Amino acid sequence: MDLLTAIFFYILGAVLFLLPSFKKSFSPAQVIPLKVFSAIFLTISVYGLHANGALDAFGAVLAVSTIASGSIISIYAYDYFRINNYSPTASTLLDLLILCLTTTYASFNILALATFWTISEVLAYALIKEGEEHSYEGSLTSSRGFIFTSTLTFEVTVFTMIITSVLLVAGAMSFQNLLKSFTDLATVKTMVPAYLIPLLIAGFVTKAATVPLHFWLPSAHSAAPSPASALLSGVMTPLGFLGLYRVVSLVDFGEYEPIIAFYLIVSGIFSIIYGGLQATQQRDGKKMLAYATISTNGFISLVFALYLLYPGEYVFLALLTSIVMHTAYKTTLFAEMGLVEYAYGSRYIHGLHGVSTIMPVSSIGGLLAVFTMLGIPGTIGFTSKFLSIYAILYQGLDLAKTIILLGIAFYIATTISISINYFKIYLRKGKGVLQPVNNVDLKPQLAILALGTLNVLYNLTILISGFSTIALVVSFTMMIPVLVATLFSVAFRGVSPREHAG
Repeated sequence: MDLLTAIFFYILGAVLFLLPSFKKSFSPAQVIPLKVFSAIFLTISVYGLHANGALDAFGAVLAVSTIASGSIISIYAYDYFRINNYSPTASTLLDLLILCLTTTYASFNILALATFWTISEVLAYALIKEGEEHSYEGSLTSSRGFIFTSTLTFEVTVFTMIITSVLLVAGAMSFQNLLKSFTDLATVKTMVPAYLIPLLIAGFVTKAATVPLHFWLPSAHSAAPSPASALLSGVMTPLGFLGLYRVVSLVDFGEYEPIIAFYLIVSGIFSIIYGGLQATQQRDGKKMLAYATISTNGFISLVFALYLLYPGEYVFLALLTSIVMHTAYKTTLFAEMGLVEYAYGSRYIHGLHGVSTIMPVSSIGGLLAVFTMLGIPGTIGFTSKFLSIYAILYQGLDLAKTIILLGIAFYIATTISISINYFKIYLRKGKGVLQPVNNVDLKPQLAILALGTLNVLYNLTILISGFSTIALVVSFTMMIPVLVATLFSVAFRGVSPREHAG
């Protein structure tokens, strides 16, 4: 497939994706086929860009995962915004954000990356503001914190990246470098002055929301509507690692590369510990998930540091699956928390029990996401953690690998604690049980179930390395979490809400 054909499929997919947002006359039965066809066309386009050599595997896989998760979130959002009485513009803003995030991951040159990332920042700000104005408090501090911290630091970094590419790549001033693909630019790595290095990574590290540049995230992600929170946490914060990956592929940091890796290790470990401890102390379900994002991004930072110090196939796969894991479980749980809040009129999880009875279908999807956090075999969570540990132990241990391994051990411990806290909402009995105030229709529950299945299906990511022993093992274990989650949910069907209160 040539480049023009790939772009044609992309435009066609984008038009189909946005059509229901701008033409409100479509019924729900018509919206779903449009989203499915648009996702197919967008995926064909991304595959075409990759096959053509314009887009590397890293960007292609993350773009496809964004298409898959984003399409389901878009379908879910139509019901969510309707039952929660959001403004008609909310769905339009969300669909535009999904499309811009997809295009950012699929961007094969610096100009497209900077353009669509910037538009995504503005749309995310608008959605956070939408959530704040819809809330009782009406505060605008979260959206302002997002725009002034996350967005402005990104703009500084991407501007530095543009200047670097224009002036320094190949040692000549050429604005054509802005249009060259990343794969072409990567063949001519360039050295940069030391003073530019912090500017090149600051915005991307801030977007990844690792300690100490994490403070903007919890309030912004918890204030946004749940579909937007799912995107901001599961799809948008990993953009920071996309940016770092692009910078590392274009710039030769030389003697400063171990220093960058050391920063990522230290920041990653502190993020794991701080995010994990904060998450376990939260009563607000969305804030708990927001702090869990900081912890998971700390884990990804450790794997990224490993990739900088010991680049190779297994480390690359570990990095890629870690990001996809984050997308899978975080989009599922943020979306589920939106339904929980609607059903119970609260998202304070210490008083929530019996969700598996009230929403038996969506609970299967939520459980699959929890299993991903726990690292149950068959989920993408297990695959990413297994590959990370294997990449560390491969060819022996040294001091840096040992520290990273300890950091990953901390992450596994914190995710177990967070998972147990979240898992309690499915159980039958508990103290201070809240009673449901609204019934939840089947359709939004099916959307959560679809998001949950991605926690298993995203294992197919590892097939980019060929049909290996790892792929064979993962394939045989993929049905384990599905069966366990289904059996658990079925076991609680037919139990009345009052039985949960004991």
